[in-house]
Amino acid sequence: MLVFINFAERLLGVSFFKKHFLCLILFGCFTLLWGVSASAYVIQTDQNTQGRIVQVGWAESRARSGVPFSLNVTSFPFAEADVVRIVQNSFNVWNAVPSSYLNMSYQGTSTVPASDSDRRNVVIYDATG
Repeated sequence: MLVFINFAERLLGVSFFKKHFLCLILFGCFTLLWGVSASAYVIQTDQNTQGRIVQVGWAESRARSGVPFSLNVTSFPFAEADVVRIVQNSFNVWNAVPSSYLNMSYQGTSTVPASDSDRRNVVIYDATG
């Protein structure tokens, strides 16, 4: 960085470099401080009864009011209390995001296995990925 600064000062002149470098720094700070929303998700897909790939989702009213989910703690290789705490805290943080389209509503623990046909939302640990 120091080499670049020395080169720029010689090439452009001290005042020119300092003036534009300061503008660049201020622009960068302004950009970072300006609230920019971000989104990240994976589109969940499944096959319907005709074999077509379809997107899995919820109606907007359901997504915003709270999608119920349970937690299959027996599938995790960790202590039940830790799993419940971590998952609840994680979803609480997500639910607190004002621009979040999806709210999750914790319904407790369950022994229900993963299924693509029972229309239940179950958080499980799958070591196979």
